[in-house]
Amino acid sequence: SRFEAVIHLAGQMRGQYIKDFLRNSVEATDCLIALAQEHKTKTFIYASSIAIYGNTEKMVNENSDRVNLDDYGMAKYISERLLEDSNIESRIAIRLPRMLGVGVDLSYPWLPKLVARLKKNKKISYFNSDLLYNNLAHTDTLSKFLEKILEDTEEVWKGYHVIGLGSAEPIRVIDIIKQMKEGLRSTSILHEVTETLPRNTCFSINISRAQEYGYEPWTVRETLKRFIEDLTGGEF
Repeated sequence: SRFEAVIHLAGQMRGQYIKDFLRNSVEATDCLIALAQEHKTKTFIYASSIAIYGNTEKMVNENSDRVNLDDYGMAKYISERLLEDSNIESRIAIRLPRMLGVGVDLSYPWLPKLVARLKKNKKISYFNSDLLYNNLAHTDTLSKFLEKILEDTEEVWKGYHVIGLGSAEPIRVIDIIKQMKEGLRSTSILHEVTETLPRNTCFSINISRAQEYGYEPWTVRETLKRFIEDLTGGEF
């Protein structure tokens, strides 16, 4: 084969219409899968998303139901199905949480937006303060897991696999906010509100399957600490 593996990380989280997601997620993925099959590529790794679970506050795993998917989550699900139905020998869909690292777009919800407001010392309104959250990971942990997948024997990954990533040792939403505020030396006022947004994403992810396959997660606090260092250049 011309290519041993394809790692498909491209994607678009925003779009005004469903056709935007169909074009940028589904059609693009379908084209890559077709090319991989044409060149008899053995391994195809697809960056899916935790958004595939939809609107839930429960702990989720790879077998959880999908609830009220938005257009982005639906596009990711369709792309997963396209990969599953392909004839590529090793087909792996990795459901990514909120990825943190150098160069993260601070306009994305909710952690990047939180950072943007903390850096400007703006008021922080929050809800669901006691819910446990580990829906995040650092790009370095993803890179190491991808290396692990490529290094493993073909027998390990033969067939179709779905793997959900996240951080270890979930902590409360309020503790995440406080750690980020302290790490960024923000003077933002924290304000808890009783009303919740009409749409919530999952707050806890069971990452045991990923760990069985060699994923080495950082804890939530370690991930946040590293992200603060990324934002400040290790200044604090």
